[in-house]
Amino acid sequence: MTDPMTSFLSFQKEFKNKEIDPQKCQLGENLYMLQDDADGAFRMTYAKITGKEVIAAVSFILVEPLNGSPCFAAGYAVDPGHRKQGIGTSLLKEAIDEITQGLAKHADGHFYIEAVVGVGNTASNKISQNVLKVPGKRIVDQVSGEDAFQYIKLIELA
Repeated sequence: MTDPMTSFLSFQKEFKNKEIDPQKCQLGENLYMLQDDADGAFRMTYAKITGKEVIAAVSFILVEPLNGSPCFAAGYAVDPGHRKQGIGTSLLKEAIDEITQGLAKHADGHFYIEAVVGVGNTASNKISQNVLKVPGKRIVDQVSGEDAFQYIKLIELA
């Protein structure tokens, strides 16, 4: 379980310094997307940007297929000054809608979204439960060794 706040802060800094140029998304309000490489893995980062400020971001990294279908690990973070406003929930919903629409143009079938959230991270667990609408499975995260909940959601392509 990698801390998504680290990636978020990097995205925020690179955006502020004009080192990245995320593209406006079609569906979400104030939603932008940047596609890049995360240590050799395909990554799409969707960010809520108001004015010149990145207030939240979710990254989807392509990981090992699940049941023979693509699987994206999701990690999300909200700027501390914008928490408890529903931004994380709306961001994750809108980003899943965007990725679903994009994949539907190029493929049939389905894909999976996986979120691994530390047991003590109440806010992020609530977001995963509300958006993915699947029960969290208690696991020990392979990366951090910490207790976590794993949420896996099957997304059908239209």
